Amino acid sequence: MKTLYIFSYLMLIVSAVYLFDWYVFWNKNESIATTDYLVFQQMYSRRFPGLINDIISNHFIILIWSALLIFSGILFIKIRKTYSVILAILSFVMAGQFLFSIM
Repeated sequence: MKTLYIFSYLMLIVSAVYLFDWYVFWNKNESIATTDYLVFQQMYSRRFPGLINDIISNHFIILIWSALLIFSGILFIKIRKTYSVILAILSFVMAGQFLFSIM
């Protein structure tokens, strides 16, 4: 069970870094993002090397990532401590961000 908790923490950290990078890129290229979103997504995915580019540009993998974040949030709720409930809420919010902003 501890490996699942470690997995949940890693998912949360990687997702936070990914979302932070997404919003930094959005702020730098806001004019393109608001006028032509598909070009903006292509510009964002081209920044990464081949394997990561394939992962980022595939919407099904982002959907799976969101499901894993929801699963991580459920695991955080099972810990039943105050900090873990906060992390669970953060996981659910991040899953929503992945679904509605990155996809």
